[in-house]
Amino acid sequence: MKGSDTATTAIMVNEVFIDHENLIRNIYRGNQDAETVTKMQDDTLLLIDQLAKKNIPVLILTDLQKIGKTNAASRSAANKALKLMVFDKVAIYGANTFLKYVANFIIMASGRSDKVKYFDTEQEAKNWLMPGEIK
Repeated sequence: MKGSDTATTAIMVNEVFIDHENLIRNIYRGNQDAETVTKMQDDTLLLIDQLAKKNIPVLILTDLQKIGKTNAASRSAANKALKLMVFDKVAIYGANTFLKYVANFIIMASGRSDKVKYFDTEQEAKNWLMPGEIK
């Protein structure tokens, strides 16, 4: 790989962490396949366990602003992750028009549309996750 390719790859790494508001942040960057989505699921499960042990509500904020292409395997893995994970709420935001519809389809297919919602902006997503909080 050329140096510029390596730099681009480093920038396009997905990220999972607990922020200062105790939200689990999932940030998707670049193209996704079943392996990358499953890795995000596994990392998120570890953070869910941390919050659960402290009796902190499990609220997940998923950022799709920099997501690239997805394939059928990645979408299937996302559906599986939503069915597998134990959480209070998941708010997803930031996808392009096509992925917004795909995300809503996955949410419906997961059977968890009462706890998982898509929003156009991060602020809308946070308002739903944490109603009444000052954000």
